[in-house]
Amino acid sequence: MKKHLLLMTILCITGQNIFARVSVLNNMIFQDRAPTAQGELDQTAGIQWGLSGVPPAAQQTDAHVLAFPYTISYGIQEKIEVGAGWGLLQVDRRNASAQFGVSDLIVAGRYRFFEADRAKRAAGLDAEFGFSFPTASFDKGLGTGGLGFLFNWTLVLPLDPARAHISLGYRLNTENADDVQVGNVLSYSVGILYPLAPIKNQDITLTGEVKGYNHTRNKRNGTKEGAAPDELYLA
Repeated sequence: MKKHLLLMTILCITGQNIFARVSVLNNMIFQDRAPTAQGELDQTAGIQWGLSGVPPAAQQTDAHVLAFPYTISYGIQEKIEVGAGWGLLQVDRRNASAQFGVSDLIVAGRYRFFEADRAKRAAGLDAEFGFSFPTASFDKGLGTGGLGFLFNWTLVLPLDPARAHISLGYRLNTENADDVQVGNVLSYSVGILYPLAPIKNQDITLTGEVKGYNHTRNKRNGTKEGAAPDELYLA
Protein backbone atom coordinates (compact mmCIF):
# COMPACT_ATOMS: atom_id res chain seq x y z
CA MET A 1 0.00 0.00 0.00
CA LYS A 2 1.23 3.45 -0.83
CA LYS A 3 2.31 5.72 1.94
CA HIS A 4 0.41 8.92 2.62
CA LEU A 5 2.12 12.24 3.29
CA LEU A 6 0.24 14.24 5.89
CA LEU A 7 0.77 17.95 6.52
CA MET A 8 -0.67 18.55 9.96
CA THR A 9 -1.42 21.94 11.43
CA ILE A 10 -0.63 22.18 15.14
CA LEU A 11 -1.71 24.87 17.56
CA CYS A 12 0.57 24.66 20.58
CA ILE A 13 0.08 26.82 23.66
CA THR A 14 2.39 26.43 26.66
CA GLY A 15 3.27 28.37 29.77
CA GLN A 16 6.06 30.94 29.60
CA ASN A 17 9.61 30.14 30.64
CA ILE A 18 8.90 26.45 31.40
CA PHE A 19 10.24 23.76 29.09
CA ALA A 20 10.44 20.00 29.57
CA ARG A 21 13.93 19.24 28.33
CA VAL A 22 13.63 15.51 27.48
CA SER A 23 12.11 15.78 24.01
CA VAL A 24 10.65 12.24 23.69
CA LEU A 25 8.26 13.07 26.55
CA ASN A 26 6.40 15.48 24.28
CA ASN A 27 7.54 15.52 20.67
CA MET A 28 5.38 18.52 19.72
CA ILE A 29 7.02 20.96 22.12
CA PHE A 30 9.51 23.40 20.59
CA GLN A 31 12.82 22.45 22.16
CA ASP A 32 15.79 24.70 22.82
CA ARG A 33 17.82 21.62 23.88
CA ALA A 34 19.02 23.39 27.02
CA PRO A 35 19.80 21.10 29.97
CA THR A 36 17.79 20.78 33.15
CA ALA A 37 20.06 22.02 35.93
CA GLN A 38 21.14 19.53 38.57
CA GLY A 39 18.58 19.39 41.37
CA GLU A 40 16.07 21.50 39.41
CA LEU A 41 12.68 20.74 37.85
CA ASP A 42 11.51 21.87 34.39
CA GLN A 43 7.84 21.46 33.49
CA THR A 44 5.48 22.07 30.60
CA ALA A 45 1.69 22.11 30.53
CA GLY A 46 -0.37 23.27 27.59
CA ILE A 47 -2.76 22.62 24.73
CA GLN A 48 -2.05 20.98 21.35
CA TRP A 49 -4.63 20.88 18.58
CA GLY A 50 -4.11 18.74 15.49
CA LEU A 51 -6.49 19.47 12.59
CA SER A 52 -5.65 16.35 10.62
CA GLY A 53 -3.15 13.61 11.32
CA VAL A 54 -2.36 10.23 12.84
CA PRO A 55 -3.93 9.38 16.23
CA PRO A 56 -1.84 7.55 18.86
CA ALA A 57 -3.34 4.15 17.99
CA ALA A 58 -2.55 4.83 14.29
CA GLN A 59 -5.72 3.09 13.12
CA GLN A 60 -6.61 5.93 10.74
CA THR A 61 -4.78 8.78 9.07
CA ASP A 62 -7.14 11.75 9.18
CA ALA A 63 -8.17 12.10 12.82
CA HIS A 64 -8.59 15.35 14.76
CA VAL A 65 -6.58 15.33 17.99
CA LEU A 66 -6.87 17.67 20.98
CA ALA A 67 -4.23 17.11 23.67
CA PHE A 68 -3.56 18.53 27.12
CA PRO A 69 -0.02 17.28 27.86
CA TYR A 70 2.00 17.69 31.02
CA THR A 71 5.70 16.87 31.16
CA ILE A 72 8.34 17.22 33.85
CA SER A 73 12.13 16.76 33.85
CA TYR A 74 14.55 16.57 36.80
CA GLY A 75 18.30 17.04 36.72
CA ILE A 76 19.91 14.12 38.58
CA GLN A 77 23.51 14.97 37.78
CA GLU A 78 25.33 17.50 35.63
CA LYS A 79 24.84 15.41 32.47
CA ILE A 80 21.87 13.20 33.40
CA GLU A 81 18.19 14.09 33.61
CA VAL A 82 15.01 12.05 33.81
CA GLY A 83 11.38 12.87 33.29
CA ALA A 84 7.82 11.75 32.65
CA GLY A 85 5.02 12.80 30.34
CA TRP A 86 1.29 12.19 30.61
CA GLY A 87 -1.92 14.01 29.83
CA LEU A 88 -5.45 14.01 28.44
CA LEU A 89 -6.50 13.33 24.84
CA GLN A 90 -9.57 13.76 22.70
CA VAL A 91 -9.54 11.91 19.38
CA ASP A 92 -12.19 12.42 16.70
CA ARG A 93 -11.81 9.61 14.15
CA ARG A 94 -13.52 9.32 10.79
CA ASN A 95 -16.82 7.36 10.96
CA ALA A 96 -16.41 6.92 14.72
CA SER A 97 -17.51 8.77 17.83
CA ALA A 98 -15.09 11.14 19.54
CA GLN A 99 -13.23 9.62 22.48
CA PHE A 100 -11.70 11.31 25.54
CA GLY A 101 -9.33 9.93 28.16
CA VAL A 102 -5.76 9.75 29.45
CA SER A 103 -2.75 9.28 27.17
CA ASP A 104 -0.01 6.69 27.44
CA LEU A 105 2.53 7.37 30.20
CA ILE A 106 6.11 7.99 29.02
CA VAL A 107 9.14 7.79 31.30
CA ALA A 108 12.53 8.70 29.82
CA GLY A 109 16.00 9.99 30.50
CA ARG A 110 18.66 11.99 28.69
CA TYR A 111 22.46 11.85 28.84
CA ARG A 112 24.53 14.70 27.46
CA PHE A 113 27.83 13.37 26.10
CA PHE A 114 29.16 16.76 24.99
CA GLU A 115 27.99 20.33 25.52
CA ALA A 116 27.84 22.73 22.58
CA ASP A 117 30.65 25.28 23.01
CA ARG A 118 30.23 28.44 20.95
CA ALA A 119 33.70 29.77 21.79
CA LYS A 120 35.42 26.55 20.64
CA ARG A 121 32.98 25.96 17.74
CA ALA A 122 32.35 22.50 19.24
CA ALA A 123 29.09 20.61 18.68
CA GLY A 124 27.02 19.07 21.47
CA LEU A 125 25.63 15.52 21.52
CA ASP A 126 22.97 13.92 23.70
CA ALA A 127 21.02 10.65 23.73
CA GLU A 128 17.58 9.79 25.12
CA PHE A 129 15.97 6.47 26.03
CA GLY A 130 12.50 5.86 27.37
CA PHE A 131 9.49 3.61 27.82
CA SER A 132 5.85 4.16 26.87
CA PHE A 133 3.39 2.38 29.16
CA PRO A 134 -0.12 1.48 27.89
CA THR A 135 -2.23 3.56 30.26
CA ALA A 136 -4.47 4.80 27.42
CA SER A 137 -7.27 2.86 25.71
CA PHE A 138 -6.33 1.23 22.39
CA ASP A 139 -9.99 0.57 21.56
CA LYS A 140 -10.73 4.30 21.81
CA GLY A 141 -7.74 5.20 19.65
CA LEU A 142 -5.97 6.95 22.53
CA GLY A 143 -2.90 4.72 22.80
CA THR A 144 -0.98 1.79 21.35
CA GLY A 145 -2.17 -0.74 23.94
CA GLY A 146 1.35 -2.15 24.31
CA LEU A 147 4.74 -1.31 25.76
CA GLY A 148 6.90 1.00 23.65
CA PHE A 149 10.64 1.70 23.54
CA LEU A 150 11.87 5.17 22.52
CA PHE A 151 15.32 6.25 21.35
CA ASN A 152 16.59 9.65 20.26
CA TRP A 153 19.94 11.24 19.33
CA THR A 154 20.45 14.98 19.01
CA LEU A 155 23.36 16.97 17.61
CA VAL A 156 23.51 20.63 18.72
CA LEU A 157 25.40 23.15 16.58
CA PRO A 158 26.43 26.59 17.91
CA LEU A 159 26.31 28.90 14.88
CA ASP A 160 26.84 32.21 16.74
CA PRO A 161 24.50 33.78 17.46
CA ALA A 162 22.06 31.13 16.24
CA ARG A 163 21.82 27.63 17.69
CA ALA A 164 20.71 24.64 15.60
CA HIS A 165 19.79 21.05 16.45
CA ILE A 166 19.38 17.89 14.39
CA SER A 167 17.56 14.91 15.94
CA LEU A 168 16.99 11.32 14.85
CA GLY A 169 14.78 8.95 16.82
CA TYR A 170 12.92 5.65 16.71
CA ARG A 171 9.90 4.25 18.53
CA LEU A 172 9.49 0.47 18.73
CA ASN A 173 5.99 -0.71 19.70
CA THR A 174 5.24 -4.19 21.04
CA GLU A 175 2.15 -6.29 20.38
CA ASN A 176 -0.84 -5.51 22.60
CA ALA A 177 -3.53 -7.75 24.11
CA ASP A 178 -5.62 -7.48 20.91
CA ASP A 179 -2.77 -9.11 18.92
CA VAL A 180 -2.10 -5.77 17.23
CA GLN A 181 1.35 -4.23 16.94
CA VAL A 182 1.03 -0.52 16.17
CA GLY A 183 3.55 0.49 13.51
CA ASN A 184 7.01 1.59 14.56
CA VAL A 185 7.98 5.22 13.97
CA LEU A 186 11.18 6.79 12.60
CA SER A 187 11.37 10.45 13.62
CA TYR A 188 13.61 13.34 12.63
CA SER A 189 13.80 17.03 13.46
CA VAL A 190 15.83 20.01 12.26
CA GLY A 191 15.50 23.28 14.14
CA ILE A 192 17.21 26.61 14.63
CA LEU A 193 16.93 29.29 17.32
CA TYR A 194 17.93 32.89 16.78
CA PRO A 195 18.09 35.29 19.76
CA LEU A 196 16.54 38.70 19.25
CA ALA A 197 17.09 41.89 21.19
CA PRO A 198 15.60 41.64 24.70
CA ILE A 199 12.32 43.45 25.30
CA LYS A 200 11.76 44.80 28.82
CA ASN A 201 14.55 42.55 30.13
CA GLN A 202 12.86 39.45 28.69
CA ASP A 203 14.80 37.19 26.31
CA ILE A 204 13.07 36.81 22.95
CA THR A 205 14.02 33.95 20.62
CA LEU A 206 12.86 33.23 17.07
CA THR A 207 12.39 29.47 16.51
CA GLY A 208 11.96 27.49 13.28
CA GLU A 209 11.63 23.72 13.09
CA VAL A 210 10.80 20.86 10.73
CA LYS A 211 9.60 17.56 12.22
CA GLY A 212 8.93 14.30 10.42
CA TYR A 213 7.48 10.92 11.43
CA ASN A 214 7.57 7.88 9.14
CA HIS A 215 5.29 5.03 10.29
CA THR A 216 5.44 1.36 9.37
CA ARG A 217 2.13 -0.46 8.86
CA ASN A 218 0.27 -1.96 11.82
CA LYS A 219 0.32 -5.72 12.26
CA ARG A 220 -2.65 -7.83 13.33
CA ASN A 221 -1.77 -11.44 14.20
CA GLY A 222 1.51 -10.88 12.38
CA THR A 223 -0.14 -9.65 9.15
CA LYS A 224 0.44 -6.07 7.98
CA GLU A 225 -2.65 -3.93 7.50
CA GLY A 226 -3.70 -0.32 7.03
CA ALA A 227 -1.67 2.67 5.88
CA ALA A 228 1.96 3.59 6.47
CA PRO A 229 1.71 7.38 6.76
CA ASP A 230 4.52 9.88 6.64
CA GLU A 231 3.88 13.00 8.74
CA LEU A 232 5.54 16.37 8.20
CA TYR A 233 5.28 19.35 10.56
CA LEU A 234 6.50 22.85 9.88
CA ALA A 235 6.83 25.27 12.78
